[in-house]
Amino acid sequence: MADPVTVGLMIGSSVLSYASQSSAANAQNAANAQAARTAQQSYENEVEAIEARRTQEFEASSQALQQSQLQAMRERAKVQVASGEAGISGLSLDALMQDINMAQGQNIVTSNRNYINISEQLDRDRRAAAATGQSRINSLTPAQGPSLVGHLAGTGAQIAESKAGQNLWDKYKG
Repeated sequence: MADPVTVGLMIGSSVLSYASQSSAANAQNAANAQAARTAQQSYENEVEAIEARRTQEFEASSQALQQSQLQAMRERAKVQVASGEAGISGLSLDALMQDINMAQGQNIVTSNRNYINISEQLDRDRRAAAATGQSRINSLTPAQGPSLVGHLAGTGAQIAESKAGQNLWDKYKG
């Protein structure tokens, strides 16, 4: 039979191995949790930047519309003053005013279309950021801790082998 010191060393070694593997698995899982938190924070920061840009683009679009309206108002006023001074009225004045209104309408449509295009692109950027963040989180593989049953079985097998080897030696000597 294996001596008690050898058996004790085998058991102690198995316990230390189990504790070490368990500690390593816990450390890996903690690192994965931190990486997931970092990926989530990165996503939130990216969304915040996207929404800030959306706000800036909306404000720029609003300002462009306001400038277009002011410019059209100025042009209509100039035309009305000039036509009044020159004594012009009727269809030619109406046609000129319609041209000014049409140009203003085209500016409004263009400005709105540009904002819609930018907003749609920002929506795509937001979806891409979400997919990237989720992909980062999904790529984290949880660490598997050691199996207590496996360690106990392995230690038992080592002890049994040790006993069998001792028994063979005892038979050989005896």
